[in-house]
Amino acid sequence: MNTVSKEKQVTIVVAASGDSKDVMLSPGATVREVLEESSLPGYQLSRKGGEPFTPDTDLSEEAADGEKFYATPSNVSVGGGGSAPLFRFLNLLKTKIDFLINRTRRMIKKRVRSCLPLAEQKRVRVIRTRSFKTKIKGAKATVKIKVIHHKKAVQVIGTDKDYPYWKENGWVRVRNGYQGYYKTDYGKWRGLIQENYKGNYSFFIIDPPEKIMKSTHGPCFFDLGDEVHTVHFDKAPKDVSSGIVIVEKTISQAFSGKGD
Repeated sequence: MNTVSKEKQVTIVVAASGDSKDVMLSPGATVREVLEESSLPGYQLSRKGGEPFTPDTDLSEEAADGEKFYATPSNVSVGGGGSAPLFRFLNLLKTKIDFLINRTRRMIKKRVRSCLPLAEQKRVRVIRTRSFKTKIKGAKATVKIKVIHHKKAVQVIGTDKDYPYWKENGWVRVRNGYQGYYKTDYGKWRGLIQENYKGNYSFFIIDPPEKIMKSTHGPCFFDLGDEVHTVHFDKAPKDVSSGIVIVEKTISQAFSGKGD
């Protein structure tokens, strides 16, 4: 029997960095095997705006040839239900503290710059300029890896660089944050992300759907007023893209009834 025709090629994109891997799947290849072969331990796979697959999902059966999937840290998630007042208080307190820290850092940096003596600033005088031409060869880096699995083969056949998830999904950088939409198969909702400092972000959603507010994750979407809700994470994401993916996943779960 010819099994080559049953193989499928898919692309695995790391949401945070945009690094992508072209992977060849043979029948029976699972999500766990794909992540292991792609050197992505501790990650989970999902479609754009969709729910993550379980590790034992037969990805070769689930995927369409040429389809793209996104990898995000599996330990990042919106916090579960529980004491709503406590969650809301801690979320509000964290948001305000992060805002004050960020504003104080900017003020200190601005004050330090204004106090620098002009004498310490080196002056540069342009003597002459010249122009030249050079050729830059651009090509995709292709990495071939020996097949480890035999019955359930997964083979990385190439690597490339793609846009990070936030940029590919239409979000834009604005001052010290990002603006865009959390997009799912059930609709899209406007979002805001504030970068408090490097590796620390606050995520907001404008007028979230009633489905999410009535789900087990409802207490984790705290109303700040004017329809703006801040999102509480069980473990906060350290990059913008992972946070966007997790919020979209949580919304999709609320609509499908498959919430945590």
